[in-house]
Amino acid sequence: MKMRPKRKDSFFGMHFDFHAGREQTGIGAQLDRDTLEELMSRVKPDYVQCDTKGHAGNSSYPTKVGYPAPGMQGDILRMWREVTARHGVALYAHHSGVWDDRALEHHPEWAAVHADGTPDRQKTSVFGPYAQQLLIPQLKELALTYGLDGAWIDGECWAVIVDYSRYALDAWKRRTGKERVDPEDERAYLEFNRQGFRDYVAGYINEVHEAAPDFEIASNWMYTSYTPEKRTVPVDFISGDYAPSDSMSVSRIEARCAMGQDRPWDLMAWGFTIEGDIHVTKELQQLYQEAASVISLGGGFQIYNPQLVDSVQRWAIPMWEQLAAFCRARQDLCHGARPVPQAAVVFSEANYYADTQRIFPFSGADYQEVASHTCYLLDCQISTEIKKTHQLEENLGQYGLLVLPDCAQPEPELIQRLLQYVKEGGSLVVSGPHAVRNFAGLVELTMGDMQENSPIYLPIQGRMTGLRTDWAPLYSECGQAVMTGYEKNDDREAAINLAYAFSLGAGRLVLSAVALKDSYHTQKSAGMRDYVGILARAAGFTPAFTIVGSHLVEAALMEKDGDIRLNLTNMSGTHEDHRYRGIDEIPALGPLTVSISCPEPPRSVMLMPEGQALEYTYENGIITCSLDRLLIHSVIQISR
Repeated sequence: MKMRPKRKDSFFGMHFDFHAGREQTGIGAQLDRDTLEELMSRVKPDYVQCDTKGHAGNSSYPTKVGYPAPGMQGDILRMWREVTARHGVALYAHHSGVWDDRALEHHPEWAAVHADGTPDRQKTSVFGPYAQQLLIPQLKELALTYGLDGAWIDGECWAVIVDYSRYALDAWKRRTGKERVDPEDERAYLEFNRQGFRDYVAGYINEVHEAAPDFEIASNWMYTSYTPEKRTVPVDFISGDYAPSDSMSVSRIEARCAMGQDRPWDLMAWGFTIEGDIHVTKELQQLYQEAASVISLGGGFQIYNPQLVDSVQRWAIPMWEQLAAFCRARQDLCHGARPVPQAAVVFSEANYYADTQRIFPFSGADYQEVASHTCYLLDCQISTEIKKTHQLEENLGQYGLLVLPDCAQPEPELIQRLLQYVKEGGSLVVSGPHAVRNFAGLVELTMGDMQENSPIYLPIQGRMTGLRTDWAPLYSECGQAVMTGYEKNDDREAAINLAYAFSLGAGRLVLSAVALKDSYHTQKSAGMRDYVGILARAAGFTPAFTIVGSHLVEAALMEKDGDIRLNLTNMSGTHEDHRYRGIDEIPALGPLTVSISCPEPPRSVMLMPEGQALEYTYENGIITCSLDRLLIHSVIQISR
């Protein structure tokens, strides 16, 4: 029997599920081993995730401890395990966690309860006996009886709800001594529920690990943008499935939120988009593009396709084989590479959890601010990471630029850390009126009345760029004016100062009172991209590389095995247009001229995976080379 890779050594995977419903019948009626054998032989994934239990709570295998789907006629999970084991492919369960309809039909007392006393019909209480009596026994069954390698637990942090069940209130009383949740306890009770969820996940992982130490578990979207906090729960890997539409705009953000932690990570692309109840298969070109946006940052990549009750779609195997080949050609180049620090957008945990009614307020205003700033910086071809508050506790000085998006309630210690970073020579952009208010008293700056959801026009490089957002006028006699604007699209109006730069210690601080909000996805423009670039330059940031020829090249400066690897991803195409579901043409970009700072003359400059030795010049510590065209993804590899 072949050895199966652990998750840290896995690069390309496939995910299948079908969430067996109440009316599901015929599971295992025809066990199509031949198609699974062909899948493993041709695609050669490192791992497969297959269905064991969806949100409806019906298990798709003949479980002895849970609730099997009705009319089951065969054991498809046993077939999956036997075939994957024969090919040395790891097998993980797609298994729904917090969300379990069937469990609540049998045990309504396990339900999370809303504030009005109504039990939820889908979401279990993380304070109740569900995990001990159902979830943990099933995971042990999967590990010990079926020999699976791990589980990808779905329906977790994004599904959990604020719980007023007797289990939750009893735990609240033990914690606080209070019989009820008073209005003034709202924030504390939200955090109590968050900790309850963390304890629930840690509890089932620890207990399963006691019985099966090598069984690897991820809680879907834990420690990503959904939960931008320091890892305290012993998940074995970090993973999530990003949106099936406009996927490139999401994957480039989620990859940067998942990376840089002490766990292996991957992201899952949907292999199709959904229009109503119609699945539209994504074309290979757009799947190549999505894969590139993830693997270019050092992570693993997997693709999700619907699972059939007895196998998978045989017609799709040639496509999956080609997608796997695209990824494998880049595995040695990309997998496990680490970023060379350039710029980072700061994701404040305190602000994320402030003023919310949800336990984990994913995709909210804070996320949109972080996403817009990150995407604009990337469109300026600045290699950009996203750093959560706890990731900035040390080594801030390695970043040439930090950007704090608009946030009203960042951690006080974060503000002090950022100020110290500037004084020690850093370049900091504080962007948005709410964020500026936290810094205005620290320099000679006064902020006028905030204009909420109001038009503002910015004169940028010979054209006027309009935006409807929150903004405020700024006044300073010692700062350097960076940007003025107008309330109307008419520069004969009185100009309004909107951004200033200040020298502070050895560094530069730029304060811009224009919020970007979700503008990248709703009001995207070249003008706003250029505005973000103006702010970065005003802060004194000098990038380690420049690209001339197209703004549609996303660049990620990475390092692996002592080599510098500048990843270039083609971001063109119609992925942002929701009218397009399957995109079979990504226009090539080029010619491109790339200049990269390199203190010592390089031993070689190669374009990979093409294996092409690039002609280059080396002068004053700068490598300059040209690319005729960029198809989807290539890497300039500099050996020193």
